[in-house]
Parts: sequence; structure tokens; C-alpha cells
Amino acid sequence: MNVLIKPVSGACNLRCTYCFYFDEMANRAGGIYAPMTEQTAKAVIRRALTFADGPVTFAFQGGEPTLAGADFYRHWVAEVNKRNHRGLPVTYALQTNGYHLEEDLLDVLHDNRFLVGVSLDGTQALHDRYRRTANGQATHEQILNTISKLKDKGIDYNVLCVVDKGVAIEGAAVYEALKRHGYLQFIPCMEPLEETGQPPALDALSYGRFLVDLFDRYEQDFKSGHYVSLSPFDNWIQMLRGLPSGACGLNGFCFPNYLIESDGSVYPCDFYALDDCLLGNVNEESFYALEKHPRLVQFLNESRKADPACLSCRWLTICRGGCKRERQQGPYAPLKRNRLCEGFLHFFNECYDRLQALANIPVTKAPVQT
Repeated sequence: MNVLIKPVSGACNLRCTYCFYFDEMANRAGGIYAPMTEQTAKAVIRRALTFADGPVTFAFQGGEPTLAGADFYRHWVAEVNKRNHRGLPVTYALQTNGYHLEEDLLDVLHDNRFLVGVSLDGTQALHDRYRRTANGQATHEQILNTISKLKDKGIDYNVLCVVDKGVAIEGAAVYEALKRHGYLQFIPCMEPLEETGQPPALDALSYGRFLVDLFDRYEQDFKSGHYVSLSPFDNWIQMLRGLPSGACGLNGFCFPNYLIESDGSVYPCDFYALDDCLLGNVNEESFYALEKHPRLVQFLNESRKADPACLSCRWLTICRGGCKRERQQGPYAPLKRNRLCEGFLHFFNECYDRLQALANIPVTKAPVQT
């Protein structure tokens, strides 16, 4: 069971101009909520450990989840240890902008083996265009300093890079800037929920060309024994090996990926924390009740509707249509083809055979973080 938690709602010490969650908060009645109370935290833990029938991952997001402070996470882990009567395997993850992690929080992350995702958008120039503080200060240098602290503490981390057109046209430079971190995730910049009349932050063909540029370098390092773990390439290789992709957007349909806001409100997904998608509140309802909510049933069933063009596409078995949020403008707008379809077509037409070849090469050495 995966539970996504926003302990401080959308509160953040940065003002990244492309933040999709600020857009979501602006499109719901409650906006930003107060920080999570002890009562709500205990309710989340109790409900999850009662409902789960296997491993549980508590993943903390924002906004900026480190603003909750070290004691919040220390108490969370203590409550899990107290309540986990069945001895379920429990893991923790935290996605941070990396701007300010205090020493006592680093100790908590280390002692409880949190996997930490750090947002870093490639080169300094690319990163500092959009990822700035509220008063406009650049953040790249501070993020690298935080990563150094994570490494010094022995905390497992990976890097998350948001791909807009600026990043896309500098694929080679972005890869070279980030590969030393060993574990990389690239996600397309999300479009606003409502039409703005502005050009998209990332057009499909630019994204496809970016994937090709990235893959050229990924393949070279892979074959030379300097493997860099990179999503989405690793996910596609897993699929070609007959294994689960490990990425929900590559399943071909949605499954419950419960997002819990700081007030206890529950939504089916991080990309759908909107009034029309609200399932209930953990302070009042169990996950047994939430999984039967008509809105969740509708949400999951809708995700299985493939675009007619996809059904005859040669790449359907590896593309699977992509993330539902990339296929619709609003929470219940009609599903269309993935907005990045042309880019995926370009990539698979150019690189599929090479991707398949890599799937036949075993990885014998883990990525090295330097």
C-alpha cells in the first residue's frame, strides 16, 4: 500500500513558477490547509496499518514537507512502530526541494532509512530560471549543498528533474550535469488545469527529441559499465524483461494511489487533489469505505478507456497510453490521446530496437553517486 501525505499541504519556501500543486490549490474551495495535527497523523497511520495486507510506504510530499520539522517525522515513525502489531514491512520516502534541511531532520531521515527525492532541474542556469525563493533568490547552489549533506550522512537519495522546453532542448547538458547523482527521474512539466491561451511549457516533439538525446548518453554509459538509473528508460527496460514497470503511468490504467492532505482529506491521486475528486477524510472514514466510494470507482474505470488511435498503435504495449492526467485537461474532462503522444512516437521509432537490446544486457553494478 502506498500512501502519499502532504503534512503542510501546499506550504513551500520556494515559488517554482511551474508548480502543478499551486494550480490545484487555486482550483479547489479549500485552497491551502493548515499543517497536519497529531490527531490526523495518528488517524492516517491507524487506518493504513489496519487496511494494508502487505508492505506499506508512507511518502511525504508538498508543498515542501520538510517544513513539518524533525519532530513530526520522529513522532510519525514512533507511532508506526507502536501501531504495527502485524509486523508489516514499512518504508518511508520524502520528496523535497532541498532548500533547507536542518541537521536534526537529517538525523531522523538517516536513522529511519528514508529515501529522499531532491528536485534539481539540470544545469545551474536551467534550474535557477524557475526554482527560486519567494523573494526571487536562486537556489541551485543551496540544493547541491543539501545533496552533499545527504551523501555525508549516508542517506539514500535520487534526483527529480522537471522537463519543460528549456530543459528539453539541452538534453545532453542536463544528462551530464545530473548523471553523477546516479539515480535520476525525469517528469514532463504539467500543464495547467484550465486553458490559459499560452503555448505549452513542453510540446510533444521537443519531449521526444529530448528522450532521444538522453537515451544516446544513457545507452553509452550503460554499455560501458557506468550504469545510471534513469526513469523512464529503466521502467521500459523492466517491461521489456517481462517485469512490472514500477511506474503507475505505464500501467495502462490507474489504481488507488491515495493522497492525504494535511486536514485528512483523501484524493485518488496527487494530480487530482480537487473538490470533484474528494473521497472523504481519514478522521471519519476507513480505507475500506474509501475504496468503495463512487468517485473512486468512476476515476479508476475511466482510466481504462483507451483512445481509438492507441488500440492500433504498434507501441501500445510499451506506452500503455501514459498517465491519465496527461490525457485530460480537467478532472472529468473527456479522455484524449496523451498530449505527448507525438514525442513518444518519435522516441520509440528512433530507439526501440536499442532499448530492446539493453533489456538483454544484465546490470551487474549499481549506479555510483559521486
